[in-house]
This record gives sequence, structure tokens and C-alpha cells, in this order.
Amino acid sequence: MGKKSLALASLVMAIPAGGCFWFSLRAALDYGENMPLIGTAIVWTLVVLSVLIALSPIIFLIMGPKASAANAPSAAAAEPAPVAPPRLFKNNF
Repeated sequence: MGKKSLALASLVMAIPAGGCFWFSLRAALDYGENMPLIGTAIVWTLVVLSVLIALSPIIFLIMGPKASAANAPSAAAAEPAPVAPPRLFKNNF
């Protein structure tokens, strides 16, 4: 999977995360002074995680997999895997 296809596939999670970011940021800014400390910590953690997920397509485009590494054949694919002989005992597990 290349950079572009990985970025396009991550839009499935990035678009809802953008909405989650917006609503959780508004909740943190509007109601943050009335929230207990644990509620504030949870909301700000949600803000940070949702912005990371929302920016994931851009991150995948910049730091995604290299195209040359995806097209290079591997040495393990050239040799077939060894096949174990069948067991000849009566009670095989």
C-alpha cells in the first residue's frame, strides 16, 4: 500500500475524528471551568488524540512507506517454505 492509498484509507477515521475534535474542544473551552479535574483531563486527552487521528492522512503522506521498498522483491519470497513430513504415530496431537 502506497502513501496515497494509505492516506485515502485513513480518511475513514480522520473525518469523524475532526468532528470529535471540534466538539471536545468546544466542551473543554466552554465548560472547562465547571468540570472536575478528572473530567478536564479526559476532555483534553480526547482533544489531543482526536487531532492526531484527524491529521493522520497528512502524517501518512509525509512519513508514509517508501515506494521503492514496496516494489523490491524479498529474499524470503524466492524460496519455498520447508514442508514437515507427516507424523506416523498413532496418537497425533
